[in-house]
Amino acid sequence: DLPLSLLCISRFLDKDGYDIKIISENLYERHFEIIAELARDSVVFGVSSMTGYQIYDGIRASRIAKESNKNIKVIWGGWHPSLYPSQVLENPYIDIVVRGQGEVALYDIVKRIEEGKNFEDIPGVSWKEDKRLFSNPDRPLAPLDGMPPIPYHLVDIEKCLIETEFGARTVNYVSSYGCPYRCGFCCEQTVNKRKWVGLNAKAVVNDLENLEKVFKVNGISMYDSNFFVDIKRAKAILKGMLERRLTLRLGNIDGRTKQLAEADDELWELLRATRCYSILTGAESGDQDALSE
Repeated sequence: DLPLSLLCISRFLDKDGYDIKIISENLYERHFEIIAELARDSVVFGVSSMTGYQIYDGIRASRIAKESNKNIKVIWGGWHPSLYPSQVLENPYIDIVVRGQGEVALYDIVKRIEEGKNFEDIPGVSWKEDKRLFSNPDRPLAPLDGMPPIPYHLVDIEKCLIETEFGARTVNYVSSYGCPYRCGFCCEQTVNKRKWVGLNAKAVVNDLENLEKVFKVNGISMYDSNFFVDIKRAKAILKGMLERRLTLRLGNIDGRTKQLAEADDELWELLRATRCYSILTGAESGDQDALSE
């Protein structure tokens, strides 16, 4: 699907005119060869990773980048490095870890590299220097309002479309970061410290309208950790979709059982009116005490 994490962290660098190449298996047939070619003249190589098998390919890609250019700085971000930064930095091919939100952090790192300085005082950054590990304090979640738009032009959207139950031309989308709740099974409380920020409803609807009218998208897989943190905002997004007569369908919307159970009829009517296909909930338990243990 759409390499959304890589697109999001490219926002500020793209706005500044940096030459950015995004590599993923669905975009290139020879992605490892492409990495080797591009790394030769690149300043940084970034990898976004969750915990799981994708770590193997991330390490392989990092090794290839380093072998192609010994001076390139390899930066890892995403859920796994945010949870285990010291473990990730033990790998000889990885120089820097961004913990948590990465848009501003990556921009600041690139600027420091250009200035020949280290990464001291950049919140949320851990790095290696002379075989020693350094780690700055966590970065608080920054507001999404006012950030540059997602630079969709950096990828071939046609190669990122997937077919789902709710749309033959579906892409993934994120309208918020974080979650304020403390479910014991979730890494959100560790990475984002139970904080949440959401793009304002009008901007979200603008994004959805752009995806539908420019890229002919008819399905949106919502990747928010919890879309319903702000019910008023959720309603405003759904109302905006109706007012602009958008026909794309939302699916895989994450929600919290207790919140949804207490939601008023207006929210459910709006979800029906916009033809929302599915809501994902933590089915481990409906009991807060059990979720917190």
